[in-house]
Amino acid sequence: MSNANEEHEVFVRVLEHRAAIMAVIVAMTRDFDAAEDIFQETVLEIVRSRDRFDETADFASWSKGIARHMVMRHWDAVKRKPTPLEQDTLEYLADVAQDEPDEDVWERERKGLRKCLEQLSERNRALFLTRYGRNLKGPKLARELGIRVGSLRTTLIRIRRFLRQCIGTQTVQSTSSGNTALS
Repeated sequence: MSNANEEHEVFVRVLEHRAAIMAVIVAMTRDFDAAEDIFQETVLEIVRSRDRFDETADFASWSKGIARHMVMRHWDAVKRKPTPLEQDTLEYLADVAQDEPDEDVWERERKGLRKCLEQLSERNRALFLTRYGRNLKGPKLARELGIRVGSLRTTLIRIRRFLRQCIGTQTVQSTSSGNTALS
């Protein structure tokens, strides 16, 4: 098989597992912009490392392992190290994301998030989408929305708490009724 064909095959396999690979990266970085950049670097590293992949192994797990290493490289490059508590929490989240074999879980949670976002007031939905959709933080977001930073933090805490409970409730309802996806 030609080199270009091998690269194409690996690239297609990576795209099949994109959600799970991104979940590992986002869980570790908590920064969507950085996660996108790290994902691109991860894809390149996976393609470069394709000869080291054992075909009897699980491609998704191998790819997510490379993603974890790429996050560590990112932290080295930006000279930022997570605190020990952060490191433990981030590694736990990455392990959960890495060990999750069912990519339908991510789709269920995305659908659950959409349904739960619809239950927010228009103001809170706009605030949440501005914060995470445009990755605006703290004072800059408060200035743009014309509210105090303290009020912003309190509101975001309440929104995240509501969404966490709402998504959890929907996931439990979905799995207990035997559905594999939210309707």
